[in-house]
Amino acid sequence: TVGVTDPSDSTFFPISETKPFGLRQLASNVSTEGSRQLFINNEFILVAGAGWSPDMFLRIEDRASDKGKLLRQLELVRHMGVNTIRLEGKWEDEAFFVLCDQLGIMVIPGIECCSSWQNWNLWNDTMTEIARVSVKGQLRRLASHPSVIAFLGSSDEIPPAAVEQMYDQLY
Repeated sequence: TVGVTDPSDSTFFPISETKPFGLRQLASNVSTEGSRQLFINNEFILVAGAGWSPDMFLRIEDRASDKGKLLRQLELVRHMGVNTIRLEGKWEDEAFFVLCDQLGIMVIPGIECCSSWQNWNLWNDTMTEIARVSVKGQLRRLASHPSVIAFLGSSDEIPPAAVEQMYDQLY
């Protein structure tokens, strides 16, 4: 049985559907100059990244009517020499990650900036639990995508220690 184990509580989630998946080994270290170095399958990878903003109105249904639109956009990313995109804004759908897997584009999703997700001083217990469950759900959803190389728990600011610890327990 193939599945994903949640490291925070060792729950095993079997994958019963048939779909393509990729295997990769991801490692990193800090160089003597203080730069983060990324290795995929023991090969050094120079990250050439850019921000990715989805359609401003989140018109995912437009992708259904124009099946090649997203592919053309991601091929443009590759033609620009970009091998990594940081999701800026809303999370993308499954079709996006499948295409990134197929095209070899690395993706760094994470928590959206400039929203309630970064207004930690306004969080109550309910909002904290919603954040924990939301991130846990996204980690499970993205676990089988080799294109996903990181998941950032914040964007523009470092979260408070308690929030960072909560997210670290999910990874």
